[in-house]
Amino acid sequence: MTRMVALGSLLFAAAAIATPARAEVRLPAIFSDHMVLQEGRKVPFWGTAAAGEKVTVSVANSRGEATADKDGHWRIDLPAIEGSGPHQVTIKGGNTITLSDVLVGEVWVASGQSNMEFALAS
Repeated sequence: MTRMVALGSLLFAAAAIATPARAEVRLPAIFSDHMVLQEGRKVPFWGTAAAGEKVTVSVANSRGEATADKDGHWRIDLPAIEGSGPHQVTIKGGNTITLSDVLVGEVWVASGQSNMEFALAS
């Protein structure tokens, strides 16, 4: 019985070592469906993947590729895109991520006081 347990443990360990680690291409939460990309400027995309994995990003007529570094980080700066949309963004590596309903246009970030919640009227 002890030999069977030892043999089973040995086979399990060998299978665990022989099975390649599988890492998926992942994006931070800032990238999602329905987002707006800034027009007229380089468009950065970044994320993680398996070390050495080739990653491609395509949107509209732009496409870029990068290879994940030893820590699994990658970044692609697409050339500026004119305002348009909606588009589909495709990120490919070992897996494929598709972001839909992505627009390219002016992105404005506003912050201020509590009176910003009121609508402006002319």
